[in-house]
Amino acid sequence: MASALFMRNRNYRLLFSAGALTNLGDGLILLALPWLATLMTRDPVAIGAVAAAGRVPWLLFALPAGVIIDRSDQRIPLLPQNPNFFMGYDAEIV
Repeated sequence: MASALFMRNRNYRLLFSAGALTNLGDGLILLALPWLATLMTRDPVAIGAVAAAGRVPWLLFALPAGVIIDRSDQRIPLLPQNPNFFMGYDAEIV
C-alpha cells in the first residue's frame, strides 16, 4: 500500500524518474570514458588516468561545496548551479 502512494503523486514520479535518469547517465559516462581510452591506447596508466580524471572535479568541487552549503542558507546557492551542472558535462564530453 505504501509503495502505491508515490505512484499517485505526479511530481514525485517526475522527480524520481529525473533522478534515476541522471544517475544512469553519470554511470554510463564513468563506464564509457575508460572504455574509450582502452580503444585508443593499451597503456594501463593512461586508462587509469582517464578513469581518475572523471572523479577529480568531484573531489575538487563537491567536497568543499558541501562544506559551504552546510554553513549557509541552502536555498539561495543552489538555484544558479543548474546551468553549471549541464555545462560541466558538456565540457567533459568534448
